[in-house]
Amino acid sequence: MSVSVSSGTAIQPGMPEPMFDINLTTDGGIGTPSHFDVSPDGKRFLIATSAGETSVISPVIHIVLNWPGLLQR
Repeated sequence: MSVSVSSGTAIQPGMPEPMFDINLTTDGGIGTPSHFDVSPDGKRFLIATSAGETSVISPVIHIVLNWPGLLQR
């Protein structure tokens, strides 16, 4: 979010506006790593997102039961 600030006799903040249109997903737990970082000068952002898709797709996991029995065939 960003807020414009005008000065005069008093500092007047504007309305907050989103800086980026991105979808970051996190479990929200304590110790969750950040998906972004800000450069020391505050002028650039590095944001980890999925390429192309905005939704998270879970990987497919295949479970093979009784696999030793399959080796004897």
